[in-house]
Amino acid sequence: MKKIITFIWITFFLSLVVNAQSLQLSASGNILANGDTVTVTGGLLSTLSAHVDVKNNAAVTLSVKCKRFHVEVVMGSENSICWGGGCWPINVSQTPDSTDISAGATSTEFLGDYKANGNEGVSIIRYTFFDMKNINDSVCFIAKFDGQANFGLNETLKSTFISDIYPNPADKSGIINYALTEADKSAKVVVHDMIGNEVRVIPVTEKEGTIRIDTYNLTEGIYFYSFIFNNKIYYSKKLIIDHR
Repeated sequence: MKKIITFIWITFFLSLVVNAQSLQLSASGNILANGDTVTVTGGLLSTLSAHVDVKNNAAVTLSVKCKRFHVEVVMGSENSICWGGGCWPINVSQTPDSTDISAGATSTEFLGDYKANGNEGVSIIRYTFFDMKNINDSVCFIAKFDGQANFGLNETLKSTFISDIYPNPADKSGIINYALTEADKSAKVVVHDMIGNEVRVIPVTEKEGTIRIDTYNLTEGIYFYSFIFNNKIYYSKKLIIDHR
């Protein structure tokens, strides 16, 4: 009888180990439980972005893919995934390429982009991250994109907001959040290396949203990035690229 009970407990323990989640999500430094919701609100002509970090809690490197599922989507809107070293067309629901995340490391490259295209309403999309060798080892979150006709109208008219790039140091990409006024024209982000060579120029075509700067194919080291509009530098700051 004791042998049977011991066998049952061992089997139960092994099942917990096998089904344990190796991946963990966080947003703005806060750990997300599996299936948590992240809400992103913005204007109807802006690009809204859901950004989460993906940590590998396993003892080995995992090759992780991302797939999305439309729970409820506003007609006329469109959305896409940035993961696996690139941003994929809107018709791609599972990334063709994976991202390798070392044991204990965190990937910051994911973005779920959403454009309302002038259509007001709430779209709900589930994003799932899974290990290619064990698709049951997965974690997901729900992105709630809320496109509002009058979002931030008064605030946008009053002032310009541009965040610092994050994360910094960056591995595969860095993110800048911004909101420009009607008076801000010809905006762009320019990245220079230490000797002044331009390595990235990203035009800013919308009045508010998120800018993604890909860094995965840049050599490790110190760079400088500048946010420019009205032909003037709003700021110029240091960016460290570290692929470890």
